[in-house]
Amino acid sequence: GDQSGSGMNMTNAAVGLPNSVAAVVNGLPVVRFVGTQTLQSPTLGSRAPNGSDCTIIFVSRPSNAGESSTFFVATPDDGANRLNLHWPWSNGNMYWDYGDIGTVGRLAGAYSGGTTVFNAWTVRSQSGVGQKVFRNGVQELSDGDGGTFNPAGKQFTISAPWSGDLAEIMVFNRALTLAEEQHVSASLMAKYGLAPRILGPTVTVSNSTVLAVGSVFTNYGLNTAMDAGQTLTVTNTSELWVSGQLSGAGALGKAGSGTVILPGVSTYT
Repeated sequence: GDQSGSGMNMTNAAVGLPNSVAAVVNGLPVVRFVGTQTLQSPTLGSRAPNGSDCTIIFVSRPSNAGESSTFFVATPDDGANRLNLHWPWSNGNMYWDYGDIGTVGRLAGAYSGGTTVFNAWTVRSQSGVGQKVFRNGVQELSDGDGGTFNPAGKQFTISAPWSGDLAEIMVFNRALTLAEEQHVSASLMAKYGLAPRILGPTVTVSNSTVLAVGSVFTNYGLNTAMDAGQTLTVTNTSELWVSGQLSGAGALGKAGSGTVILPGVSTYT
């Protein structure tokens, strides 16, 4: 059900409803789709994405990377006014559609999430910035284009033949800032026990950033390995909070007045 207070509870009387399955990811339930069920919202209202800005964040895993499926779509569908995510598609890509896909409303690129683990995904469209896709707080796809969407008369639909497990989905009618997106993603990663991602070869935290909630390097009790040749540097007055373990052949360092905080039983090896 809708937890935002907007009353957009998703149902469907026309076809079978997906099943709720207990204790699937980090002891929490999911909604399981097997390719024949659909969930649909009431007609979209004032809180729906409208115009050039939109952010949708969800925790999920598809069960079939080889099918040509639509994860969510605003129905009735219209290629000139589309809110849609093909995730994944049978050619190995994913397609984030917002607006007119025949002009500037489509971001396409390789799908990287697999089918065995859950990930926290963000798809975003922002005026003057373009469309972006993030997985577990790290940008996967990006372009400088972005369309506009009109929700009038449409419903938000999670549709067949998509199959997989959906733990949670959030729809915002604006473009979250990068800090906001990372904060929400990190909170979901903690809630569902998702592994942080370390990028290399060198990642520098700078500009007086407090690297805590909202960062892939806040590991919430999960052990994080850094491969050989990778370096995490905390500079200036920045802070790195670790609540689990950082380990591996990579280097952890600080520069200037940067701070590395290892509270409780946290360790660095």
